[in-house]
Amino acid sequence: MPQVGPNGEVQPATDKYHERLQQLERIVEGKGITRPKSPNTLIQQTQNGDEGPITKDFAENRLKKRVDANEEGIEKALDMLEKLARQLKNVESDFKDTKDRMVMIAC
Repeated sequence: MPQVGPNGEVQPATDKYHERLQQLERIVEGKGITRPKSPNTLIQQTQNGDEGPITKDFAENRLKKRVDANEEGIEKALDMLEKLARQLKNVESDFKDTKDRMVMIAC
């Protein structure tokens, strides 16, 4: 059965799928799930008069990669700090044990 558009026109099945794809792209973008836009989407945005959709998409992807790299760096730094804190705790514990032994030997 053919699909009827909002103005009463008959829509071919391919238009229905294309429209559904665009809806899904908007949903994915709205949830913060980023992936490069399809070339068709970028071309359509350019044809609709949007300013620099390709440049904007490239800048967004580059920014996301920078944020991801920063998050990885922060995670590594936090791991190193945790290891350092554990080592410091071990050194303090060993120092206390050594001090206690020295006190026992001195007595």
